[in-house]
Amino acid sequence: MSDPVRQTLAAPSPLRPGPVEEAALDEAHARLAARCGDRVSRDLVLAPLTTFRLGGPASLFLRAESVDDLVALAATLAAVPLPLLIVGRGSNLLVADAGWPGVALHLGQRFRGVQVEGDELQAGAATPLPSVASRSAAAELGGLAFAVAIPGSVGGGVRMNAGAHGSELSDRLLWAEVVALGGDGGGSGGLESEAGAQGAGGHEGPSGSPPVNGGSGGLESEAATQGAGGHAGPSGSPPVDFGEPRRLAPGELGFGYRRSALRPDAVVTAARFGLEPAGEAEVRAEIDEARRWRRDHQPVNQPNCGSVFANPREMAAGRVVELLGMKGERVGGARVSEIHANFIVAADGARSADVLELIRRAVRRADEQLGITLRTEVQLVGDFDDGAAA
Repeated sequence: MSDPVRQTLAAPSPLRPGPVEEAALDEAHARLAARCGDRVSRDLVLAPLTTFRLGGPASLFLRAESVDDLVALAATLAAVPLPLLIVGRGSNLLVADAGWPGVALHLGQRFRGVQVEGDELQAGAATPLPSVASRSAAAELGGLAFAVAIPGSVGGGVRMNAGAHGSELSDRLLWAEVVALGGDGGGSGGLESEAGAQGAGGHEGPSGSPPVNGGSGGLESEAATQGAGGHAGPSGSPPVDFGEPRRLAPGELGFGYRRSALRPDAVVTAARFGLEPAGEAEVRAEIDEARRWRRDHQPVNQPNCGSVFANPREMAAGRVVELLGMKGERVGGARVSEIHANFIVAADGARSADVLELIRRAVRRADEQLGITLRTEVQLVGDFDDGAAA
């Protein structure tokens, strides 16, 4: 494999862990089932939980419906170290055809919902961001109309500081409730000791504006190899009670452009935003314009993951792929979109391996023909064969 492809698809990584022993999965399943009942399952296919509609099964899957379920998961991971994948709405994710070898966590219906108090709006982490935008309009509150363009969840949006059309969630965030589930690397309420580099997560906005975030959970899609709980935080801070909710202000979350300092094993459970009074018609007009722009510039009606590549310094990633002549190029059931070259769309019968081959081709050609290094914005989850021809 060429050097630029290795840089883009480096392994190993927390999102592509090694094999997991069956005995460990059996023990973790038994522990979780004793506390969470039928919300735990084995070998659940993840494809329906992703916007790509691709990917194999998670060896162990938990649909959490309460903080108690998260406490149970934290206790299980402390006793049985396993790789953890947090799945929001499943955008920004490409799950391997072989699936995920550890535990996949998905927040259920009880983590959805919106409450409005005065000029403040609070939402559960599983609430879709477009729903939050619509609810803010109904409440005659301005400041979150841009969220309609982000096909992710509140939790994933906070993790990745999602944004669109020149605005981002950190502009409006008052606090986020975070639960650290325990993992390698130490913890301080779910924060990295140093802000970890996050994928830029997003669709490109109009007229050269910053990319519009492509989703959660997939935004909440980082993975971690779990270890025993109770790590000390940075600079001598006290140990963390894993599974214990903690409210963090924006200044504590280490926000940057499409990133935060949240640990890979930390899950956002709720968020509260400060808005301002605005006429409903005015807010809905902003929402309609954002929707119109997406329809005109992105393949919204075809399975995709949002933007495949982060924008390099030289130019927008979509322009790079277009200059390579790859619009419409196919591998199996996957195709580079004719509408926007930084999108790959999946037809019936497509495999994750088909998408990955298109990614490899773009990376290699961008390096060889343009001297530009492309790096993936989509998270590659599970066991991909990095030895395949690029």
